[in-house]
Amino acid sequence: MATTRIMPLHTGKGRTVRRAIRDIIGYVKNPEKTDDGRLVTSYACDSRTADAEFLLAKRQYIAATGRVRGKDDVIAYHLRQSFVPGEITAEEANRLGVEMARRFTKGNHAFIVCTHIDKAHIHNHIIWSAVNLDCDRKFRNFWGSTRAVRRLSDTICIENGYSIVENPKPHGKSYNKWLGDQAKPSHRELLRTAIDEALARKPADMPALLKELEQSGCTVGQRGKNITLCAPGWKRPARMSSLGKGYTQEDVAAVLSGKKEHTPHKKPVAAVPAAPKINLLVDIQAKLQAGKGMGYANWAKTFNLKQMAQTTVPSNIVKVLVIIGLLLVWASPAIALTAIILIPLYMVPNFLNRSRLEKLVAKERAAGDSCFQEFDVILNGKVSITLNKVGDYLQKRHDKALKSYLDARNHQHFFLLIVQEFPLFVTTLAPLLILTIGGNQVVLQNMTIGQLLFSIQIIGYLFNPLSEVSMLHAQIVSQKPTFDRVADFLALPDQKVETETAACPKIEARNIDLMRSEKEVLFHVPEFTAQDRGIVLIHGENGCGKSSLFNIISGVFPRDRNHLQVHESGSFDCEKSKLSYLFYPNFIFTGTVRENIVCGRAVSDAQYQELDSVLQLPSADKQVTVKPENLSLGEKQKIYLARTLLGDASCILLDEPGSNLDEKTEHALVDYLVKLREQKLILVISHNAYYDAVADKTYEICSHQMHQV
Repeated sequence: MATTRIMPLHTGKGRTVRRAIRDIIGYVKNPEKTDDGRLVTSYACDSRTADAEFLLAKRQYIAATGRVRGKDDVIAYHLRQSFVPGEITAEEANRLGVEMARRFTKGNHAFIVCTHIDKAHIHNHIIWSAVNLDCDRKFRNFWGSTRAVRRLSDTICIENGYSIVENPKPHGKSYNKWLGDQAKPSHRELLRTAIDEALARKPADMPALLKELEQSGCTVGQRGKNITLCAPGWKRPARMSSLGKGYTQEDVAAVLSGKKEHTPHKKPVAAVPAAPKINLLVDIQAKLQAGKGMGYANWAKTFNLKQMAQTTVPSNIVKVLVIIGLLLVWASPAIALTAIILIPLYMVPNFLNRSRLEKLVAKERAAGDSCFQEFDVILNGKVSITLNKVGDYLQKRHDKALKSYLDARNHQHFFLLIVQEFPLFVTTLAPLLILTIGGNQVVLQNMTIGQLLFSIQIIGYLFNPLSEVSMLHAQIVSQKPTFDRVADFLALPDQKVETETAACPKIEARNIDLMRSEKEVLFHVPEFTAQDRGIVLIHGENGCGKSSLFNIISGVFPRDRNHLQVHESGSFDCEKSKLSYLFYPNFIFTGTVRENIVCGRAVSDAQYQELDSVLQLPSADKQVTVKPENLSLGEKQKIYLARTLLGDASCILLDEPGSNLDEKTEHALVDYLVKLREQKLILVISHNAYYDAVADKTYEICSHQMHQV
């Protein structure tokens, strides 16, 4: 693996902030390069609205810190990560890219990882926001960052068993060349375009051409025998001899004399379009009707609040100053001073507790994400969970995560209630203070009763603008969590999986047709028998119906829904007491490797260690993460296998058990199944010759017929 240097993305070079982000993200998300967006992964942002989210984070940072860098401000960083051709899959490259971005940014910055497959070598483009998730710090590039990035990339490669490049070549293309047609034209490109336009006006000779160039805004000079040109907005001139073939002084002179024709080197460079006008408020309903998702809606709510704050806060400050001025002029300095003291009493609790509130919101969101992940495991692996009888364990995990989320949510709401009640106390206290202080001023004859009544009346108007600012602040910090999404998933109906129970496993079929639809026959089964114990191997080409047969045997496909048709003289008998099925897709949840394998079942250390010695499982204490995943395909396959083989199932269905396993591990698995067949009935779908040598029976599906070999 090799990496390039970190490339900062600036707002300058004639681009707005939004366009600068949109250009780079648009390039790396190219559907033709990322398999129609399948190889695009985002963290703490939505890839569809990342430009807007990065821009919002930058504005929040400026508002929180007051630090403005100017036109050269870095708003994002870009990194490329390349892999040896033919060594890695696109999915695995994307996973490693996510891992690298997560570890380099320490999970504190939103990022996008786009895996490109248009070249011979698979490579990642990683873009992360310069502003952290809390919007109070920025990532600053540092001396030696290239070396640090390379070391981290190499470390991740070595950890996952991939090669590294010892001495990678420096990056080749400049940033402008890499951007292609969307890049800002270089100085020489502008000069070539100017010469093209001047030659199109048919000047008589070189002096006439130079005059045309001067009229177009170029500066013409002489350096010895060389003519120099400088385009508008550029400081250093360039010699005509450096403009390339067709644009040197000799080539242009030959065109003017009629000795040769001029062929433009490049089509005229279009002017940089003006930045599109951005509406301050987003019509969320209109955007949703136009096809935007809920991620966009959540961003739009925050964006609208931010834009409202930019216009509301200044106007409310003016209102407060006017009221203080009226009290100072028409009442008394003592009353005005009291009003000034009441302002921080009203506002400060809200802002002092900002960090605490943000922590509570972050805790609520983390708990909500954990709850959603646990439910996502149940939803995606429902069939496999049912077949392996680990539903109760996963349900307990989900209930625990849901309780943590509800507790965090209630804690946040209670805290908000306290923060909101204190301003109410201040508004109640204010008239009493004004009455007390004003009454004393009336007794001392420093103000009249009319001025006192005026002060009591106007003090109520003081808190209206303050209340608007406080409400905006609370709404911006505390956004609606994702619990509605979880609730929608929880409301989905359960999928019924039909199973039967009996004393011992027995599967018999005679004269039946396995159907894909009412009219399409996958294959005909004259006779198929598997019972008691032993290894039964099933061969066949891809798509012939092997997995469908397993789905019918296990009960995943009910036999009354056109999946299986039985002739009048045929029969299908499937009796099983306990069944375990290596079903795809399977599931992985957040926890240790052992927890993912055992799933709360009573498994002894001896049983686990035996399977560990066979499959060479990942470390039992290794923490598994779901988003992003930190397991390879081979590691996940070993977990699926161990989960299926553990327990007391009397019938085991294995669909391509050697998938993503190395030769040594699969050979050890076959030896283990040979020992296991004395106790259990094992049905295997595989093309590996290992199983041919140990199978007690072998059936082959060929030409829509299933027969014993």
